[in-house]
Amino acid sequence: MSEANSKTAHSLNSRHKNSGKFLYFLLGLGFVISAVCMLYLVQSGVSLRTAPVISPSAIKPDLKEMADSLFVRLLPELRPHHYVVWGALPLNVETQKLFETLLELYEQIYKKSVQFVPDGSLVDNHFLESCENPCWILLPQGQADELSSNAWISDRPVLAEKSYQTISIIHFDRPDEKPEVSASCLEEKRLDRQCFIQISLRDVWKKMKSTQERYFFVRQYNQRDLFLFMQN
Repeated sequence: MSEANSKTAHSLNSRHKNSGKFLYFLLGLGFVISAVCMLYLVQSGVSLRTAPVISPSAIKPDLKEMADSLFVRLLPELRPHHYVVWGALPLNVETQKLFETLLELYEQIYKKSVQFVPDGSLVDNHFLESCENPCWILLPQGQADELSSNAWISDRPVLAEKSYQTISIIHFDRPDEKPEVSASCLEEKRLDRQCFIQISLRDVWKKMKSTQERYFFVRQYNQRDLFLFMQN
């Protein structure tokens, strides 16, 4: 290779390396800006709307696919936390079977049993201190999330001391038409439970294509509460 060609190749290689570094710099800068903006929005009380975790999927009679999907997608979210607070009571035949399957999967995969509290409304902070990790606690539907102030959680400071995650089951009827979201919901800075449900159903309605199927999906709000929607 001539000296001129060598210099040209070296110049092109340097430009390629520099352009690659610049691209990584832009990607990193974009990530930082995005994270800062999200933090500002959360701290200032501006709603981030509902975030998809699991897209609408059909509920099969044996619930196996549903349990597998929840286990694979949600366990990375749940496992780092000492406590998982479920808004699930009262259990019906289907949700009872779902919990039994999830508990069996957890023990099979992680070789460890979940400490299961079937009615968290009966236990106090002292009891929870002795509940070993992982500790799953059942509460009535609508009483586990923090879309509004939650006295049950605030009265049990050990939850925050050891870390916790909430996940609430919401049963719903599939709308025949795309759901309308009220003007008052669109103006809210932080969604209440009713507005959260309205917006979540609006966002996934097109994905529930078959009227012959029942669907489930999971959404998250403000990087805190998880919600498992199950069609009636």
